[in-house]
Amino acid sequence: MQVPCIGRRGHGRRIPFGHGLGFSPFSYAWDTAPAPFDNGSDGTGVRMAVALTNEGSVDGVEVMQVYSSFPESDGFPAAAKALKAFARVAVAAGATVQVSLEVPAAGFMRWDNTAWGWKAAPGPYRLSVGGSSRDLRLTADVVV
Repeated sequence: MQVPCIGRRGHGRRIPFGHGLGFSPFSYAWDTAPAPFDNGSDGTGVRMAVALTNEGSVDGVEVMQVYSSFPESDGFPAAAKALKAFARVAVAAGATVQVSLEVPAAGFMRWDNTAWGWKAAPGPYRLSVGGSSRDLRLTADVVV
């Protein structure tokens, strides 16, 4: 997904959703791969933990984002990517922090016109984690 750059009229440059400008490069690694968990009456969500390392020489802030790709089911068109969770994380220069992220059960539901309510869409989901919609560094498939 791209949005127009804010600036002069007719500038025409496009940037990806979630894009930010920082002074530090970051690297991502799974601490705990995405895994379903039962949230009681709310249904099944997904938890994960990511090790975020600031590889630069200055302190920095990264907005870690989780996107999901929905399975197509019952002829219902699915979004290519949907933002499901995010966390703004400050990391000192050269440091690594563990970031826990959770996609609640509601993140895997769609509106069902037949039942006139929200319904879980079963199937495999691809979860991607990164700094923007185009800078996705980690990917995992999970069945909910």
